[in-house]
Amino acid sequence: MISIRTGPLAVIVTDLKGAVVAQVAAAQQITVAAGEERALNYVWNTGSTLAGNYRVSCSFNEGGGVVASTEALLTIVGDKGLALGVTTDKVAYNPNETVTIASTVQSNSANYIFSDLTAKIAISDQLSAVSLYSETQTIPILTPGQLAEFRTYWNTSTNPPGRYNINLEVRDSAGNIVSSATGLFTISGDVRPSKALRGQISVDKTVVLQGEAAGISYNVTNTGNMDLTDIGLSVRTVHVVQQTVYDTLSDQTSLQMGQTYSAIKQLDTHNYTAKDYLVILRANISGVEETLASSYLRVEGAPSAPSLYQPMQGADIEALTPSLEINNAADPNDDSLSYEFEIYSDSGLSNLLASSGMLSEGSGVTSWPVTALLLENAVYYWRARAYDGLLYGNG
Repeated sequence: MISIRTGPLAVIVTDLKGAVVAQVAAAQQITVAAGEERALNYVWNTGSTLAGNYRVSCSFNEGGGVVASTEALLTIVGDKGLALGVTTDKVAYNPNETVTIASTVQSNSANYIFSDLTAKIAISDQLSAVSLYSETQTIPILTPGQLAEFRTYWNTSTNPPGRYNINLEVRDSAGNIVSSATGLFTISGDVRPSKALRGQISVDKTVVLQGEAAGISYNVTNTGNMDLTDIGLSVRTVHVVQQTVYDTLSDQTSLQMGQTYSAIKQLDTHNYTAKDYLVILRANISGVEETLASSYLRVEGAPSAPSLYQPMQGADIEALTPSLEINNAADPNDDSLSYEFEIYSDSGLSNLLASSGMLSEGSGVTSWPVTALLLENAVYYWRARAYDGLLYGNG
């Protein structure tokens, strides 16, 4: 008869498939007297063990074999905590500006794997609570500590000035709300011209001769979120180099949201020098003036006359095919110049002996070797003129 029994006691936790999750007691030697009943207490911290059903098994070994065992089921409840965040790239926006919303969903759970979550972003007017936009994102899996991020883009369009709510709501596969978060942004009623208006301007001829009229067409559209009255408009011509204003053509209009105003003005260039000019469309709203659009105008002027380099007036030369050379001309528009030479046998310049055709400009001096064979002791007359691609200078 056995009165005392001694052997190792093992306590383990397994999942329902038998995989060991934790070893609570390993080969602890215990001695039990005959008829003795003893309570043994063990503490096991579930830690980050995933939520689910588990089996706790206890076995007593003696002589190399299990002589007694028992088991019990254990359920670990999931900690379904989520941390949500919603932010915008700016606090306030103008009409027709894109709002960028960054949303984050992070699992705070130590032991639960979320699956098939749905995150919904909704934008609404704070005053009326009317939903203006919504977007849904699916999060298939979210493990403990995992972070899911996504962005939403929404254009403010012409929605009225005021404060707007952002609501981020996460639901599980059954449609239950797991967590939610809110954000806030503002649409301003900024009436600066560059924010509330869109303008276009064009010139019917980008190149005109001095004194020639130019037609300037422009239009202005109210792209803001409120009606505008008494908008001051002006078309300015500005000397590109000197940055001086030559002309200001004034106008005025009122525009409802989405409305466009168009007009055509004639520009008189009699008092303009031959140069390049910016044509600028500006708008003034309540004393704030800004540029909306710009174009370009060139008043074209003829090149100056080149001057003689050699041979000089009345010079005697020995060559029968001399080289005629001039000091280069100047162009008021800084255009590239070419040159044409002509040689005559009479002072009235009616009997042409030879012509160079168009020659490229040289460095400081441009020359042409006469192609006709001249006679000894004869008098000849020659001239040269510059060409800028549009106008000839005097020769």
